[in-house]
Amino acid sequence: MADLKFGNVTPAVGNIKLGSNNVSEIYQGATKLWPLATPDLYDNDTQTGPTVNSIVEQRLSPVGQSGQYAFFNANIGSIVVPPGGGDITFFQYLDNSTMPSITDGYFNEGRIRVYYNSSRFGSTAADVNWTQGNQGGTWSPDGSANQKEQTVSLPQGTYYLKLSYFAEKPIPPGPAYQVRFNTGVSV
Repeated sequence: MADLKFGNVTPAVGNIKLGSNNVSEIYQGATKLWPLATPDLYDNDTQTGPTVNSIVEQRLSPVGQSGQYAFFNANIGSIVVPPGGGDITFFQYLDNSTMPSITDGYFNEGRIRVYYNSSRFGSTAADVNWTQGNQGGTWSPDGSANQKEQTVSLPQGTYYLKLSYFAEKPIPPGPAYQVRFNTGVSV
């Protein structure tokens, strides 16, 4: 995917002029460099209904002591990437906003796979696989302020998304507390 930058900044529409006229698009051959279009994200596989900015799957950890695990693995939607390509961002975070005294939790693994087909088998267009070792280990449950994320660039096409994670709840400081594990994708 191409992107036009000045320094490290992609200019906003209206900030590039030719004489006194606003430049509306810039191409290098057939590849659109600017502005990049936002892909259409759907919470279904049929690309019907309204598009969404993000899909977040929330799961509570099991009730109990340390060693109780939350596992999530689901087909969550599809994305249509326009000509010139587009970016999607995978993210995960912990939230204990209703139980602020709980200790840290762990995402042992988090993964997003972007498939070419709705059956979600075969080769992938992109695969982000975080483990406890490559995502920073223990996460303090302070909500999206502690969000881990990674952006993936995709060429034009229609893709199907699968999210999964495997997480551990820590020893709670009293009665059985739960942590809310959030994982998702945004455009």
